[in-house]
Amino acid sequence: MPRLLLLTTLLILTATLSQAQVISHDSLIGAWVCKKTVMAEGFSLTPAELKILNEKIVALLVGSAMQFKKNGSFEWKFPPNAPAIANDFKELNGKEWIIDTVNDVIHIGKPSENLLMFRIEQEAGTTYFIIDDFPVKLQMEKQSP
Repeated sequence: MPRLLLLTTLLILTATLSQAQVISHDSLIGAWVCKKTVMAEGFSLTPAELKILNEKIVALLVGSAMQFKKNGSFEWKFPPNAPAIANDFKELNGKEWIIDTVNDVIHIGKPSENLLMFRIEQEAGTTYFIIDDFPVKLQMEKQSP
């Protein structure tokens, strides 16, 4: 019986650790480009919402680049043809980025400012930035250190 309990505990611990993401400061530094977006789990959109998502949000995000600078500042650049809503994100440029290892998230700006917060997930070698309460995951590719 004790062996079964030990084995069960080890299996649960191994499964939990294999799914946990380790975010390190050094691995995040550099430019990350959004290659495409993927629907996030738990969202059901109406056809009208899906059309807006495809026309505006995807046009805004695909091709955008997040720069995590070594000095701790953040910059988000958008493609020249991005919708005007890209201007709303300019306030994030120059803000510090902070890794919250307790909650496994990245904060842009101080956590108390609540400007932008996202998680990083890796699935089959692909990196996703996931913004809570947002209907898409950003498939990101690191461009430079």
